Amino acid sequence: MKRPTIVTLSTIPSRFHLLEPTLRSLLSQSLRPKEIRLYIPKTYRRFPDWDGVLPKVPAGTKIVRCDFDYGPATKVLPAAKELNGQEVDILFCDDDKIYDRNWHRRLKEASNERPDCCIVDVGDSFPDIGSGPIDLT
Repeated sequence: MKRPTIVTLSTIPSRFHLLEPTLRSLLSQSLRPKEIRLYIPKTYRRFPDWDGVLPKVPAGTKIVRCDFDYGPATKVLPAAKELNGQEVDILFCDDDKIYDRNWHRRLKEASNERPDCCIVDVGDSFPDIGSGPIDLT
């Protein structure tokens, strides 16, 4: 687990009020990432009437503004461009899931076992943010 990990995600205005459980689950990882970045475009193509007010996020989450709305790829493309050539692992995730405490550790261990592969985690077993309270301890 030599290289630091930067976790990235994006969101849309209609989900701003639902972000906190997802972000808290990322902040509660047993293997802490170096950084958690929430990418939010300066304007949204699908939400032209958005008033520009940013969501409140827990300490430890960095909001990164990007010039263009790439839709779901907003969590991927700006981060890949900004971090290109840096010795970091980028871990992309969704804004509507609760991640168990060992999610980052499992993916990091799998990456160490297969360093030339792209590691993914299928979300079938992840609880959705709308499914009620979840204990993150």
